[in-house]
Amino acid sequence: TASWRPKGNSSPPKHKHNTLPGLNEKNCGSLFELLLHLTNTSLSLSKPQRIKKKRSSKAYQAEGPYGEMLWPLEIYGKLLSIFQSNHHFFPRRLVFIVIKNCLLLVRLSDYQVRQCVQWRNSQHSQIGTGKDLSSVEFLQPLVDGV
Repeated sequence: TASWRPKGNSSPPKHKHNTLPGLNEKNCGSLFELLLHLTNTSLSLSKPQRIKKKRSSKAYQAEGPYGEMLWPLEIYGKLLSIFQSNHHFFPRRLVFIVIKNCLLLVRLSDYQVRQCVQWRNSQHSQIGTGKDLSSVEFLQPLVDGV
């Protein structure tokens, strides 16, 4: 991700294989802002998922029912990494937009943690049936992401 660069006057010479051919210095800020908004929207719409034990996949067992909330945080981390390493290619106004979106992400994460705890408390107990796939221990990555 650190090698991502929009094409334009301030970028290095064009390579033969441009991954994003329509991206340039005029529209990269708008595209980046859109990605931040879409990621926040995805987090706001996500919710815990209960899957029957017989159908549970390895990914579900690793992430638990809260995976739908963890994926937007992972994407957000990558977007912030791109911004951090390439901020000089973006318009200055984007700094304020990134900060504002990060504050929204923190609020959404707080809301989601509360929703997950409420959801978990409404689930039937799994005591004595092996690993509890809806255990709140799966919330730790969400809390760490905040």
